[in-house]
Amino acid sequence: EPHWWRTDEVFWENEDVVFGNARGYLSEYYPETLKRFFTELVGVSERADPLDYVSCLQKVADEEDIGDAEVRERVKTLYRRLRQSLQKGGSSVLEKFREKSLIFAPNPERRWWRADKVFWEDESPVFGNDRGYLKAHYPETLKRFFTDDLGVSERASPVDYVRGILEVASDERADDAEVRERVKILYRRLWFFPQEVRELQEEAEWEKTRKGPYWLGKKGDEWGFFYADELVWDDHTYLAELFKGEVPFWAFPDGLLELARYLDVKGCSQAETIFHHLGAQESDELWSEKVRNLRRYIHDFLNSPLLCEDADSSRLREEGKSAQVLDWVSVCQIQGLEVTYKLKGSSVTDQANPRQSFLESKDQEATLWLASGAAEAKYAQLIGAALQDYFGVKQLREFVKDLLTAGDRSSVLADWEQEGFQTNLSASPLGQDSKNVEEPVETPDETGNGYADSATTQVAPENPQVKEPEEPQDGYADSATTEDESEPGEKPQTNTRKPSPSGGHWASTTPSSNRNRQQSTPSDSSRGGHGGRGGGEGELHLNLKNSLAKSPTLLGKGLRRGNTEYRFTSGDVADILLKDNSGNPVTVEVETHIPPGNYVGVWQAVKYKHLAAVKYGIPCENVRSILAAPRIPDDVKQECKRLGIEPVEVDPP
Repeated sequence: EPHWWRTDEVFWENEDVVFGNARGYLSEYYPETLKRFFTELVGVSERADPLDYVSCLQKVADEEDIGDAEVRERVKTLYRRLRQSLQKGGSSVLEKFREKSLIFAPNPERRWWRADKVFWEDESPVFGNDRGYLKAHYPETLKRFFTDDLGVSERASPVDYVRGILEVASDERADDAEVRERVKILYRRLWFFPQEVRELQEEAEWEKTRKGPYWLGKKGDEWGFFYADELVWDDHTYLAELFKGEVPFWAFPDGLLELARYLDVKGCSQAETIFHHLGAQESDELWSEKVRNLRRYIHDFLNSPLLCEDADSSRLREEGKSAQVLDWVSVCQIQGLEVTYKLKGSSVTDQANPRQSFLESKDQEATLWLASGAAEAKYAQLIGAALQDYFGVKQLREFVKDLLTAGDRSSVLADWEQEGFQTNLSASPLGQDSKNVEEPVETPDETGNGYADSATTQVAPENPQVKEPEEPQDGYADSATTEDESEPGEKPQTNTRKPSPSGGHWASTTPSSNRNRQQSTPSDSSRGGHGGRGGGEGELHLNLKNSLAKSPTLLGKGLRRGNTEYRFTSGDVADILLKDNSGNPVTVEVETHIPPGNYVGVWQAVKYKHLAAVKYGIPCENVRSILAAPRIPDDVKQECKRLGIEPVEVDPP
């Protein structure tokens, strides 16, 4: 209504969103030509002071129904006005937002938050309802106001994950499956930045977390949070079962082992072993020879990444264990076995299922003990159990049992190749010049029984000159005539060893190991997502790629294990090639970081989709192609949708 006002009671701009009818607003009644007269000569304020907006926000938060759409729109207007006027009184305004809950977020629930309790991006998988998330509610034009002016984090940082761990663990609800899943995500997100975690050493909150009872574990059937030095992780199937109710185990045996190691969590294989012989013993030369002849296959099994995981390989190196132990093993029958294990102050003997076999090794002597009461028909299984327990690698028992009971050993090996078994070319056949083979190198030992351990041999030159055979050996084609293509789940032909007609030694079709070969084609330097485009594969990319290859169900249901670094005839190399339940190929392009507007990984996935269609002679629409990354921006997801690529966000290992 028309009204006369004092100078300090009016504004040039309309500020009714703040003051309603309690102030006068001149821009609605006077032309722009009079603005400088009022604001510069008369002393009228152009708009309200930032602190006026803050006071109004506080009043709305305290008194008004935020469920009303008009009220929420008023809040947005207040933020826009604040953004325009923050150059005046900015520091005092920031302090208000740090002290008081003045930021409204409608999700996960309608609520007011302090600036340090909200993120622009949706971090609800990590923090659930304990934080607010702004992106879905506010326009992009307000993003810099929140992130730059008010200090709201765009996304969580390692410190935020540490605080989240402290909060969740303090609630002591480890028996809740949703809480455990949230803890898993927090740990994964935290360890995705290992270098930043190491730089947190000066942070008091991190020190409190690292040294306190904030690490999820399971003791028997009970979940709980423990000190890191109370936990062990499952790196040995038999021992893990024995100590199941005695000590708490790291909650995530299939992942986050690098974090566990960083926290100095030990594997249960570190248990002290106390072995006792009971009764008479008798050597069995026939079975001793059979076990010694397994040496080369056990070596290859332990060097197959899909069967012996990186964690197992590292542990075996630390323990100094290798297949060489089988070179001097003797099988002996004994009346009885008694094995006791000690770990974290607990002592366990398997009374319910007394040991029927055990591999005892000291210096260069090894004895594989078999209980004399066991039927010989069970020897293969018992020997496999003893070797699996000794090496602590899953599936080794079944592998050994299959080899010892098979009539056709080559068909057994072919079946295990489908599971990831690789015939390792570093284990040279007898009579082959081992100097021409890349590291690791194994040569016949002085006794002529098998091979010397790779740790005792010299390292081969970086780029050895390999002498190609003039003619095919053992009736097999020369490697130059083969293509570096294979079915998912099978070993590429350029890295395949085939049994000779006699079923004895191995014939190599390539001079160097697939794991040691260096790629130098143009396509290698243009591949994305490797944490070092054109400069080699980064550790994060390698770990994520191998993790997805070993557990393809992380990418979706119905996927089977396949090959990493699959090379097409064109020379292009797909990160992973899988198959679905229908037998159709599924290509996977792995990226560790995709910034908005970067579509390189999408187009890589498109290329592999078409190459796989040509390779298998099927319509392109029958080939699935996946772009996998920890985070995929919305615009990149839209590009995937447009080009028929499946974007899948996966947690890093």
